[in-house]
Amino acid sequence: MMTSKEAVLKSLQELRKTSTYLEVYEHIIKNGYYDFGDSKTPSQSVSAQLGNFIRTGDSRVQRVKRKNGSFAYYLAELKNELIIEETQLSDNDLNRNDTYGFTKLNLNLDLDFPENEESQSTEKQPYRER
Repeated sequence: MMTSKEAVLKSLQELRKTSTYLEVYEHIIKNGYYDFGDSKTPSQSVSAQLGNFIRTGDSRVQRVKRKNGSFAYYLAELKNELIIEETQLSDNDLNRNDTYGFTKLNLNLDLDFPENEESQSTEKQPYRER
């Protein structure tokens, strides 16, 4: 019998798609990978295990946020094989300066600031667009 962690990893490997914690749980049960014993909320145990991969920085498991706010998980080694919708956001793909995966806009504003002694004053100077 596998550990719950091994069962989650094996399920993600076999599912080969972005999967919710419930899909992973159902795959574990269907294949008998782990015995949850007397657990009253075994699917929540799978959810917690998936969350632990993310919180501890275990790079084997990645997650994306779906439009409806739920998360789906996948194995990082399968990333190039998966089709991840543009609306899904990968935590590990986000750049700290790139809020929620939206494309950064580089606004090259060509502003002409006065370059005389007045511009050295502490008063705010108006600017002119060229």
